[in-house]
Amino acid sequence: MAQEPLKPFTLEGVYAYAEKSIYAGETVSLRVSSSVPYSMAVVRLGTDTDQPSSTDTPLPQCQFQDFPAVPQPITPGSYVNVEQQLPPQDELKELTLECWVSPWRVSGDWQGLITQYTFDGACGFGLFIDDNGCVNFYVGDGGQFQPAWLHTGPTLLPLNWAHVVGVWDSSTGTASLWVNGAPSGSWSMPAGFQLKPGTAPLRLGAYGNGAGSSTPYTQYCLDGDIAMPVIYGIALTPAQIAQRFSEKGLQAPEPDGLLGCWPLTEERGDRLADISGFKRDGQIINHATWMIGGPSFDGAGVARFPLDYDPAQDATRGHGLRLASDDLYDCGWDVTTAYTIPADASPGIYAGRILYGDDFQSVYDVSFAVRKPRGSKSDVLVLCSSNTWFAYNMQPFQETGEQMAPTLQRGAPLPSPAAAAARASASQPPAYCFYQNHQAGQPTYFVGLNMPCPYAQPYELFATNNLNYSHLVRAERFLHLWLESQLYDFDLATDLDLNSDPQLLDNCRVLVINGHSEYWSAPSYENVEAFLNKGGRVAVLSGNTMFWRVSFDPTGTVMECRKVPYYPGECLGGRQFASIGEMWHSDDFQRGGVMREAGYPAYLLIGMECAGWFDDAYTQNFGVYQCSDADAPLFNTPLKTGLKTGDSFGYVQSGVGAVGHEYDIRVSNPQMFAVPPASTPPAGAPIPSAPPGVKLLAQSLRPVDTDQGPCPTVFDYFLRWYSPIPPSPTLLLAEMIYWERPAGGAVFHAGAIGSGWSLSYDPVMQKLMSNVLSNFGVSPRTARTGR
Repeated sequence: MAQEPLKPFTLEGVYAYAEKSIYAGETVSLRVSSSVPYSMAVVRLGTDTDQPSSTDTPLPQCQFQDFPAVPQPITPGSYVNVEQQLPPQDELKELTLECWVSPWRVSGDWQGLITQYTFDGACGFGLFIDDNGCVNFYVGDGGQFQPAWLHTGPTLLPLNWAHVVGVWDSSTGTASLWVNGAPSGSWSMPAGFQLKPGTAPLRLGAYGNGAGSSTPYTQYCLDGDIAMPVIYGIALTPAQIAQRFSEKGLQAPEPDGLLGCWPLTEERGDRLADISGFKRDGQIINHATWMIGGPSFDGAGVARFPLDYDPAQDATRGHGLRLASDDLYDCGWDVTTAYTIPADASPGIYAGRILYGDDFQSVYDVSFAVRKPRGSKSDVLVLCSSNTWFAYNMQPFQETGEQMAPTLQRGAPLPSPAAAAARASASQPPAYCFYQNHQAGQPTYFVGLNMPCPYAQPYELFATNNLNYSHLVRAERFLHLWLESQLYDFDLATDLDLNSDPQLLDNCRVLVINGHSEYWSAPSYENVEAFLNKGGRVAVLSGNTMFWRVSFDPTGTVMECRKVPYYPGECLGGRQFASIGEMWHSDDFQRGGVMREAGYPAYLLIGMECAGWFDDAYTQNFGVYQCSDADAPLFNTPLKTGLKTGDSFGYVQSGVGAVGHEYDIRVSNPQMFAVPPASTPPAGAPIPSAPPGVKLLAQSLRPVDTDQGPCPTVFDYFLRWYSPIPPSPTLLLAEMIYWERPAGGAVFHAGAIGSGWSLSYDPVMQKLMSNVLSNFGVSPRTARTGR
């Protein structure tokens, strides 16, 4: 039986996506869904960082073309499709359906558990959760739905595992329902009733609708965790059901009588092995979430420290699969049109620019990086923080023209069950990211890259006050424009490029980590480490750098990040109801969370670690750097900055500095261990040892007791929050360092997201950056000679 497709969701508005980076001379494919006519071209972004302007140049081969309205639907919802269904017309004289389920919602739409059932004309059998949160069991003849054959049991509790069993026994003519090993009712079926599976597909975590129509759809996806789903061709006895309940999903059943059993031991990939002998393997649709444990597992009971917990060695962990009705990681849209980027195109951020609306005045940009032709070398390679762009992709399908949310609520509470149900019932498109849960409250551990990403549009702002601050694409372009204006030879690469290409850094002298480079993979860290150890040079114009660990699926199109609360009552950017035990990635089975606890501390690679961030209210109060060592060579050679010790620099406009939002400092600084008692780290936690040779160039200090609003909240090395209070005179926001690493290579680190921004305004920062590059062996090309 071929699967019934998920019900499509039709989008109103304009949305698009493309590849994230393209070599000059190669082709970028734009995938557009639009409910209105539009015109589209590829433009190289110009010098105006605030709005589209005449400096944005359409490429010669990529001029504007007109396109009709062609909406492309999305099909959200994860479930398991089992290709080999039970034979439609075979009578099942006995049948038992069994699974463990932990629902995330118990209201709103119905949800399927184990079903061979498409309403309302191919109704064979199924376990369900109804719109009141009650478990239901249906046995039918594979045909038209009969209300009398649906049997309703007790209400299930959200976020609690329940063992659910439905039994049909033709010898007694009864169907019975069991929850947590206890009977929850039995019902007599009509004399002569024959249970037949019918023609509907066999599904785990969903069922169908529209039987008899030209296109029946899969719908009613489970918002919940499921474990050890089993189909038996026998009627389990009360004693057997009680035994299965006591086993907590840790043991597969005996093979006799099995028609399908999926222990879920894979913990990765999209295939579920059936151990019944009938080869009823399942395929996960829309990815779902592995590595959450089963009903026997207490994820909150896993200790954060020490760092040696191994899920594979935990005999009590079990195996669960988390499903969500809004799971979507690849829109799967057709290519609207493809453009060949000229081979002589300069590196930079380009956009697929879509003009629509009245007189085509509205703009939707799809940002992507254009790189030098394949195999080219460059003096400077600038890293685009593309992982962070997608981590913040909170509203991929926000209707065009709506105001984008300028800020994100870290650790925002879950919606009430009623609000979650209302949202699910309204069939809203997916709107989750690493800062917002799924609509039913499941923690977000994955985001897809083959999706619209309006937060990566080049003029998108994080704060819409008079500062006009951005921490994503716009924040990165200031460095690009400065390098170009100074005739430096540079190229771009994305985080995904660095993750997937170990030879990427062989083609440059200097790597510049730019903007909000928060989300890093282990391969990227290791590639930079190898580059430095061979004598490479790294300049870091970033804050909150290398903070969260990510990984990618084998296709490189789904990014995983396990952000869990480290202390009760706080989330540190993580998600409610996540637990330490769910920190391990399904992509590689390695510990996730913050890089410095996952084996990849930033301070051992680039000399500093993130130590906090401003609340959103602070975005108008960014600080500047104060020079700590005016005699440092980088302030004097070859260009004289003119700084004296204590002088301020790093401005982005008159009176406003680049240091804010998020920032990095040395681990040797006492502020890293300021939570009393400072000498006592959490039990079992490793204590960092400051690397030798780090030279302090500047600091950014903020008065604590001012009339500029409340003080920023910061955290120590072990992520313990605290708010400095008077009489503490100042708070350290960021440090600037130079480090010749004992293991090899050298690092300049400015410690703030906005440090590259100041290159657009501050002559001291411009001279300093020129000195950094000169010290690293890079000088500008000349317009006449090319070198």
